[in-house]
Amino acid sequence: MKEKQKKQVAVQNAVMAVVEKNRTKWQTVGEFKNKINSFVWNLQKIEDYKAVLQIDLAPLKERRNRSKLELLDQVFPITSVLSVYAHDMGDSKLEKVVNKKFSALEKLKYDLLASYCIKVLKTSEKLLDQSKDQVKKSPKHIITDYGLTVKHLDSLQAVLDDYIRANKKFSETRLSKRKSKIKLNSRIRENNLLLKGSIDRMMHMFRDTQRPFYNAYIKARIPVDVDETASIKPATTPKKPPAVKKPPVVKKAPVVKKPPLAKKPIAVKKPPANKGSGTEQT
Repeated sequence: MKEKQKKQVAVQNAVMAVVEKNRTKWQTVGEFKNKINSFVWNLQKIEDYKAVLQIDLAPLKERRNRSKLELLDQVFPITSVLSVYAHDMGDSKLEKVVNKKFSALEKLKYDLLASYCIKVLKTSEKLLDQSKDQVKKSPKHIITDYGLTVKHLDSLQAVLDDYIRANKKFSETRLSKRKSKIKLNSRIRENNLLLKGSIDRMMHMFRDTQRPFYNAYIKARIPVDVDETASIKPATTPKKPPAVKKPPVVKKAPVVKKPPLAKKPIAVKKPPANKGSGTEQT
């Protein structure tokens, strides 16, 4: 079951507990009684379907797989012998049926494997019956000369019967779970419609005369989302606290970069002054 369905069923059970506890207060109201009876019947069926859904398929599947391996172990030696016999007899039709590898038999679906083993059994039984009549005639090839006996066929029949039972049990249980899931959903929806379309509305007639019953019913219905209920709502619906507005984010003023400092001009050195005055003497 999905979480939403679990909550719906929990509410429905809570409602049922309330109406059952206050049975004397509504028993005389015919149509209300009919609605409640339908509601309770659906809840009982829901519990039945839930029980089916809780069945674990793993052990059944494991048993079926185990019986399949046992069946393969029994049928493969027989088909191997039959393939040799068919080849020696030049029976291409029989050889085509029984000349199969173990891996090919393993890949057969469950129902097809059962059908195949039944066919092998019937063919083998027929050949064994023929061999009894052929002993006096001393034909070239008889199946008993290849080692096939009634004991092999009895063992094959036993494991085949077990395999068919195991496969049937698994298939039926799996199908039952699928159907129960569909029916469970249908019953939950039907009860929701009964609540919203009828019972919720008819409960208003108990509001003044049977106030405790009415209040208990309202309390049982509270867990359902408001959008999914009909006319019944709690007397005071708590309001959500107002959303606290976040203070506006104060943007920081952009940092103004200072202009680079102007470099001082390089001082130009004055040329050295000429020492002495006048013209040079020779």
